[in-house]
Amino acid sequence: MDIKAINKILHNGKMYGAGDKLTGLSDEEAKRLVVLKDGIEVDQEILEVKADSLHDLSEGKILPEDLDDDSVALTTEEFEKLNAQEQKDELQLLGIEPAGKEAERIEQYKKWYESEDQ
Repeated sequence: MDIKAINKILHNGKMYGAGDKLTGLSDEEAKRLVVLKDGIEVDQEILEVKADSLHDLSEGKILPEDLDDDSVALTTEEFEKLNAQEQKDELQLLGIEPAGKEAERIEQYKKWYESEDQ
């Protein structure tokens, strides 16, 4: 599995900087680095680029119907598990000005997520 480093990573005696690609990792190694928030899967990077493009095209708003079958929105439960900065980043990516309080950010995401069913 391949990942892109988000932070500095020392792996097998080699230092990788943010943005460097680590290739040939076992699934276990890659998942550990993703869970530690030190890297993202290359497939996830492609989704983020797609989301950025959609963000630009929709003048600051990604609507649920804009996501294609390969794009997967976080469930509200997954969103709740994110830390404050991750929640804010996710909302900004969706074109939503994030609220200061966690409960309000969760409500903002739920409202956006539920609009996906319409």
